[in-house]
Amino acid sequence: MSDFPQIFTFYSFKGGVGRSMAVLNIAYALVAKGRNVLVLDMDLEAPGLSGFLRRHNEIGDFAAQDMVDLVRWATDFSAASRQNTESLDKAAFPPLSDFIVSVPREKLESIPHPCAELGRLDIVPVDEERDYYGRLTALGTGSFEQDALIRIGSVLRAWLKSRRFAIQVPDYYGPAAERTVAYDYVLVDSRTGVTETGGLCIGPLSDQLVVLTALNDQNVQGTRKFLEEVGILAKQSSEATDIGAREGEPARRLDPKPTLIVASPVPAGEIKQKQERLRELLSAVGKAVVKLSYHPQMALLESIFTRDYRDEYLAGEYDALVREMLDMARETTLPDHLMAIWQKSHISPSERRDLVARSLRFASATGDDWPLKFLLNTLGPEQSVEDQDFIGWDRIFHVLSRSEERPLLVLEPWSKLLLHWSLRSTDSELLVLRREAALGCYERVLQDEGASVRQKAQAHLNRGVTHGKLGDAEMAIADYTAILELPAEVAELKATALIYRGETYGQLGASDNEIADYTAVVMMPDAPTEQKSWALVNRGWQYFLEDRYREAIEDHSRAVSLNPKSCTAQGNLAIALLVDGQADAALAAYDAALALASIEDLDDMASDLETAIQKHGALAGADEARSRIEARRKSLQS
Repeated sequence: MSDFPQIFTFYSFKGGVGRSMAVLNIAYALVAKGRNVLVLDMDLEAPGLSGFLRRHNEIGDFAAQDMVDLVRWATDFSAASRQNTESLDKAAFPPLSDFIVSVPREKLESIPHPCAELGRLDIVPVDEERDYYGRLTALGTGSFEQDALIRIGSVLRAWLKSRRFAIQVPDYYGPAAERTVAYDYVLVDSRTGVTETGGLCIGPLSDQLVVLTALNDQNVQGTRKFLEEVGILAKQSSEATDIGAREGEPARRLDPKPTLIVASPVPAGEIKQKQERLRELLSAVGKAVVKLSYHPQMALLESIFTRDYRDEYLAGEYDALVREMLDMARETTLPDHLMAIWQKSHISPSERRDLVARSLRFASATGDDWPLKFLLNTLGPEQSVEDQDFIGWDRIFHVLSRSEERPLLVLEPWSKLLLHWSLRSTDSELLVLRREAALGCYERVLQDEGASVRQKAQAHLNRGVTHGKLGDAEMAIADYTAILELPAEVAELKATALIYRGETYGQLGASDNEIADYTAVVMMPDAPTEQKSWALVNRGWQYFLEDRYREAIEDHSRAVSLNPKSCTAQGNLAIALLVDGQADAALAAYDAALALASIEDLDDMASDLETAIQKHGALAGADEARSRIEARRKSLQS
């Protein structure tokens, strides 16, 4: 991928070929692909682009300064830095806000953008109401010499490449998120003909050229001569001089640039003659040619086809031109080294982030989200550790939730990502914000008419758990209760909801409601075995806490019979038996539990045993139980 911003100059040898409207149509189309775009109206002697934007209310009031002022500043700055243009003092550069006017977001939102969030569109226009002719005359573009053009272009380029602006990011991203970015593309609307201003636009200022030409002989030959002058094509005659050079001065050739030739406007009729003229153009310039057809609307009313007339053929041709430009900027291919990363058995965190970032740009540039789906299905967000990892995956889920035909399939893993992120948060405020963002995912599922009963039940369950972690027991209980009101085909989720609701009641001290919910699960004919065992363990423990030891023993015995591999059931049964005076049976239960226990389980069993001794005093078999627990601990630690 090339460095951004990429600066594209749009040039035409003669006017009337739709250059300015091509600049604007392409700018709006790039914004729909998530790109931040700056347009420079550098047709200073005839700034039609600025007038169109004001007449059609695409922009509001002008900034304090305009394009004429920006060139004036660059001229003065380059003169002061004449001997040191390689290391310009960027701290002395004027801010963006002095010159730019932004197209309001509501003007952009109607453009389809399935795989991208909308970008930003800014203009540096020409203010023709503020002493325009006086300022233009004082600028004296006609007196610019070749060396001056190169220095001014270099200063403008450095200014454009160094500008950054603030962007909005979700609050839950936290301090790790970039909050300023550079433009992705700068589109320069250049002066026609072979002029000093044209030389300024196509010199060191730009990275790439888009050259528009009509098909008549005057345009074709003039375009050919221009391409020779700037070093794109070999000169046919030794008499030609470089743009901006004075008579008697040595020619100083500008570096050749990647160039896209656009035939515009191409008429609909006269098929044979049109084909012949296209062949003549191709022969003259020796490069592949993109076509923009004539459209009657353009003769009557200049229009932004890529936004307002998406069904018209010219909108499709502008889109094709955008794709060519994205190709030139290498945004429509994934580099070979990325494909190699995908095939590696181990991917480093930095490689993973690079893959995510580049895949996001590819998807937004092409409208094809397959790399994002591939990443989700192969790498997945589970290994995210740093905030930057979570931010990258959050952006992927944003895109997939817009482009996926079944966005509900995206919302569940997205909410899990946000919950996982919250668990890793050291800042309590960010923890809450990330969990609230997860709640937003669940709400989208619940409001979607196409969501299945199971999807809604799962969303309620996950949201209830999240509410519980946020300390909102009332909302958690409401979500669990909502699951119980759904149809019968989600029995296992209903059983889980009852258990979670019972646990929440227990946290509130409502033990009767807690036991009632566990009992409801035990009595459910279609509740899965795992949930019944879980409910019996929970109810048995509550009985134990209430000194109802026989009931506790009965519940834990039933839980063990349903799930013999449950260390919790075996351990709870052991302590209940011990307190009830059944030492031999208790030690047998301890042995069964210890065979299944982890270090954490041993800690729990030791803690329960000491609590029981403090409450009841000496218990038969307690010392032996303690000894066996410690022996198992040493065994695991060794």
